[in-house]
Amino acid sequence: MTATKITQAQFLAVTGNAPSDHMDCANCPVEMVTWTDADSFRAAVGGRLPTEAEWEYAARAGTDTIFSCGDDPSCLADVAWYSDNSDSLTHEVGGKTANAWDLFDMEGNVQEWTNDWYWDQYYANSPTNDPPGATSDQGSLKVMRGGSYMNTTTDHYLWMSFRAVTTPDMSATTIGIRCAKD
Repeated sequence: MTATKITQAQFLAVTGNAPSDHMDCANCPVEMVTWTDADSFRAAVGGRLPTEAEWEYAARAGTDTIFSCGDDPSCLADVAWYSDNSDSLTHEVGGKTANAWDLFDMEGNVQEWTNDWYWDQYYANSPTNDPPGATSDQGSLKVMRGGSYMNTTTDHYLWMSFRAVTTPDMSATTIGIRCAKD
């Protein structure tokens, strides 16, 4: 998995497009990308979007706590950009402490698209190890993980286990991308 979220500069260099609303920061995460934009970017660089199970495994980095840094929300100040410290803006990637596996910004800054379709019954019916995610015939929404700069510590979006969902054509200043490789 990439150590950071894909930046505006990286996205522009590959696609020739700069969809971000917060354009004054080339090293900030790209945002305003739809799932299709994210999927096209990952194909262009030879990567893939992580499954949500892979995303959570990487974000947890061996922990079993609510946040990657522990169960106390006060620890988020060291690892995440969220409503209490973001000034309602994205920030340069890698500016906070990485998790135990050297991945930055797994919580906050912008949510990340995953490859998975959303089906509320998926985990009750999926394999226990390495679940590949629901298919498009099981759902019409895509899953995002990680929360954003707009989330608070009490609204669950920043929890490692939280699954946000929306239509694949949705774009927002709170949605970005991180790539994985096989």
